[in-house]
Order: sequence, then C-alpha cells, then structure tokens
Amino acid sequence: MLRHYVTNILPNGFKAQVVAYSRLAVVRYLDAFMLARDELLAQAEALSPEDKGLNEEALCRRPPAVQAQVKAWRYRDLLKALEFAPIISGSNNDDPAWRQWTDSAAQEQRIKRFKRPLLHADSTKSDPLAFLIVKSMLLTGFDAPVEGVMYLDRPIREAELLQTIARVNRTGFGKKFGIVVDYFGLAHHLKQSLAVYADEDIDGALQSLKDEIPVLRDRHLRVVDLFRRRGVESLADHEACVEVLSDERLRAEFAVKLKQFLDTLDVVLPRPEGLPFAPDAKLLAFIYARGVTATATPRCLARTWGPRCASSSTTTWCRWAWTPRSPRYR
Repeated sequence: MLRHYVTNILPNGFKAQVVAYSRLAVVRYLDAFMLARDELLAQAEALSPEDKGLNEEALCRRPPAVQAQVKAWRYRDLLKALEFAPIISGSNNDDPAWRQWTDSAAQEQRIKRFKRPLLHADSTKSDPLAFLIVKSMLLTGFDAPVEGVMYLDRPIREAELLQTIARVNRTGFGKKFGIVVDYFGLAHHLKQSLAVYADEDIDGALQSLKDEIPVLRDRHLRVVDLFRRRGVESLADHEACVEVLSDERLRAEFAVKLKQFLDTLDVVLPRPEGLPFAPDAKLLAFIYARGVTATATPRCLARTWGPRCASSSTTTWCRWAWTPRSPRYR
C-alpha cells in the first residue's frame, strides 16, 4: 500500500485515506505504516548509484518494488516527514492509548491539517499529514480535494460504498480523477449500487485503467499527425516541428492535443502499455517548449499536465484497481 502511494501518488503531491476493517485494525495500520516507511527508506538508501539515477522511462521497466524504492529515494526528505493519523470513534472500554485518536478536538485539528496541501511554495501553507486511517468515520460528507487515493480494506455495500468512494472525487489541487485501490473486491457491489441510477447518470462513473490504453493510442496519433500531415515524418526533427508551429492556429491546436495526450499518458504510466509512448512524450514536450512558449520546459509540463488524480468541471472519474489479498494474485 505504501509502495503504491510512493510510486503513484506522492510525486503529484496528493494525500490518502485508508478504510480499515475495524478500529483495532486502524490503530495497527499506524504502526504498520511507520515500519513500512522505515523499511522502504532503508531499501532506497541501499540502491546502487545506477538505480538511483534511473530516468522515468527506464524506471517504468523495472519491477514495482524497485520503482517504489527509487521514488522513495527521490522523495526521501518528504517521505521521512510524512505523518499517518487514525480517526476513530470512542468507546467506554477502549484502551487508554486510543484516547489520542478518539478525542474530537484532536480529530478536528488533524482533519484541518490533512486538508492542507502536501506540497506548497510557502512551507507555512503545507502539511505532512498525508494519511488518514478510518473505519467508519469520514466516509460521508468529508470534503478534502487534496485526497487523491483511497485504499479500501473492509467490505462496504450499497449507499455507504457510493458515499465512501466519492471522497476521492472532490475537485481541486489540479485533480482530474480519484483512484480507488480495492483490497476486498468491491467492484461487483459498486455495480449493484449503481444499478438503481439511470444509465445516463452514471455513464463513465466506473472505469478501469485498461480502458485508457486505446484512448492513449488515439490521442498520440492525433498530436503526431499534426506534423506528419505537414511533411514532418520524425519528431526528432525539432526545427521542422517548430517551423510548423509558426502558424498561430496550429500552435493552439497542438497545445490542446498535447495536453490531452500527456494527461492520458500520466494516467496509464507506470503500466508497461504506456512505455512505448514515453519517448514521443519527451520530444513533444521539448517541441512545445521551443515552439509554443520560451518559458515552458518539459519539467514544467510534467507538473502542469502530469497529476494522475484531477477533476473535469464538477465531474471526476473514479479509477478502480482491485488488489486481491492473496499473494498468489499479486
């Protein structure tokens, strides 16, 4: 779970919510996260200099564990500072040590901290509290646009399930969609819950990441064809591509189509299906920097167009990933 977060969510500056099976599991998750963080940082420190210096394209070809270690190395200072906080209801028979997690005043402060951005140019406006761990609290009516992923680790059905996954679809902080990582196999229950709505009301509400592959191919073809139809066969011919963009109308069309392509590629990566498109993405970003604006850079484009979680108008798509518990399926 932490490896997934460090690889896919942390680089974009979003936060996470974990829904655990019981209040005891919530508290145990806290200790487990602290231990997992220490282990991941130790593994990152032990990486070879070659692995630490891997570029994004080469990194995507490495095993998921190595990807997480390299990302942990790159963001080691931020990862060291990350905080995890349980939010649970109290009971008369609770362990006294749980008081810090059930106290309502303390919970309010942690919720306020969680809603602040993880990354901000002004350090006084950011906050390292990146994980809220809950059992039943904060599953309805909780509005935190900075939450980019939800990890589901308990059975939920019907209206509660719809309310729960809606926590990641709040817009803001550059988010286009939320990610739900399902450890319980709840997609079937979600489809049952959505069955009570009209088809037009839920069209596109539940999507698999695999659905983005054909979209990626189409958007790549559209942006590359802007140059091919004007006699430029290779994107490596930077000067010819920049010359094509001397036309103001084409520059505007290129900017729109490139943004669509890079947005979709960011969704697909680090899945291997996205790797063949990575070289062209770099070339196109360079061409954009040369031909559209003298101040943009590929790195700037990655920050502006790259977040894997973000919203379109008031509608946000929910990407669903089922991660079975049994190691044989991993």
